[in-house]
Amino acid sequence: MIRRLVGVIGLSLLASHALAADPVEIGIGYLGRAGVKSKLSLVEQPAENDGIAGARLAIEDNNTTGRFLNQRFSLEEVRLKDGDDVGKSATALAARNGFIIADLPADALLKAADALRGSKTVLLNAGSTDDRLREQDCR
Repeated sequence: MIRRLVGVIGLSLLASHALAADPVEIGIGYLGRAGVKSKLSLVEQPAENDGIAGARLAIEDNNTTGRFLNQRFSLEEVRLKDGDDVGKSATALAARNGFIIADLPADALLKAADALRGSKTVLLNAGSTDDRLREQDCR
């Protein structure tokens, strides 16, 4: 009986220590183009914050659940302008984040993927529908 009591106390101490520990920080980067994406129809214009709004909502939802799991999610946004180096921006973002959501055209996405080759950052394609990304240019 005493062994069980000591075991329960030990487990509760371990559990309270885990709950008191600092939350695990999970950084997520968002890499996209500045400006609004063009569409063929004037009626179907995307919102100015297209893409990043969904990422912000996901961060809020994950932080709600993360409080119970001792996790904290953060979002860092980088918007590329014409002439910006995609590879350097991706590398800088990867230095602070374990995941990058990329809302880029196929060529820019490939440059970002090549710049991150060998890093432990996970690059997620959120915008390009180019089939070559799943075939000959798959990274």
